[in-house]
Amino acid sequence: MQVVLFLALLAQAPACGADEVSAMADAGRSVRSFDLAGAVERLERTSSGCETTRVALLYFRGLQAARAAYPNGGDDVSLMPVTQTITELERYAATNPRAELLRVTLMAAAAAAQSERSDMALLLEQATTLEEKMFATSGTGAPGVTAHEVAGDLWFQVHRFEMARAAYQRASELFGLTPGIALGLARTAVQLHDDVRACDAYRWVVTQWTALTAPPDIVEARAFVASARCGAAPGR
Repeated sequence: MQVVLFLALLAQAPACGADEVSAMADAGRSVRSFDLAGAVERLERTSSGCETTRVALLYFRGLQAARAAYPNGGDDVSLMPVTQTITELERYAATNPRAELLRVTLMAAAAAAQSERSDMALLLEQATTLEEKMFATSGTGAPGVTAHEVAGDLWFQVHRFEMARAAYQRASELFGLTPGIALGLARTAVQLHDDVRACDAYRWVVTQWTALTAPPDIVEARAFVASARCGAAPGR
């Protein structure tokens, strides 16, 4: 539902036409297929004056870079692409509330890459509050990967699994269950030793996948569903 509303808003935005709507739809499908790089590549092929697609492209680039920076401890070199993206989004933020939401969300991701939990927590609270307000007025949030889902990812990243589960659950309440949210719920359930919920969430992810090839996330889900932990869960 959130995707449909966002595309409808995009179609009404100045300088955004059918090509941009198609590009965002394709990028959204890539994100739901655990292919953030594919979403970036698709939007990069869309050269136009559409601000909505531009800020979405910056957001996806920033998320991709922040995830890559985490294994390096968030050093200055690895975080430079994130910092540059945040600076670019700042140019739009004064007049574009969604750009401000994306900017703050990426700031939280940068803090998480450096394991700065206190800064991350404050920025996530700000981002999710902005997104709640946006949802109340337009029924939409951050494109592709909502700020609430990012909050779940980042809390999981710093091993705060209860906080991660709460963020994923709220994301699902607001925007509906997506493969990314379901995978997050499954992973947090594993860490919290809740095999029943882990099986349910992983199984949902598996049943949604229809492509012949499977990325690592789908391989992970299938392996858990086929494991003794899932088979031994009560009622299975």
